[in-house]
Amino acid sequence: MRNISAVAGTRPADAGEKMMQNPIALKISEVCAASRIGRTGVYEAVKRGELRARKNGKSTLVLYADLVEWLDQLPTISSKETQSK
Repeated sequence: MRNISAVAGTRPADAGEKMMQNPIALKISEVCAASRIGRTGVYEAVKRGELRARKNGKSTLVLYADLVEWLDQLPTISSKETQSK
């Protein structure tokens, strides 16, 4: 018999199930960990409209695809060789 007291969507995978490589949505703390960007920087990007976030009750969620798109749009740095030419 299964434990029915668990909250929906939080039970661990059964023996035959595979865990998702990348979750569909991330909490802000997970966005910070995945992107190596601080909490303030993430919230500022949301406030500026650069990073799309969604609310589910009190939780702020960022879709994984939106996080990747935002990171891809960050400016790149060039090496010293290309800067001196």
